[in-house]
Amino acid sequence: YRLALGRAGVKAEEAIFVAGSAYDLIGTAKVGIPSFWHNRIGLKAPENAPLPMKEMTTLTDLPAAINDYIGA
Repeated sequence: YRLALGRAGVKAEEAIFVAGSAYDLIGTAKVGIPSFWHNRIGLKAPENAPLPMKEMTTLTDLPAAINDYIGA
């Protein structure tokens, strides 16, 4: 995640990650990237996974969730 942030030229708190796996939530939390979880099939997150900013089953709700998060 740090490599991607560096190449994009943004700080972790300036990025948003859309996770397709709950295991991504562990890595993004360690780096400080706010994450949304696209849990399209209703999987359980691992015990040690931090909570996402929002968990959703469809990406249709993603723009509104991001707007809510950034206060737009």
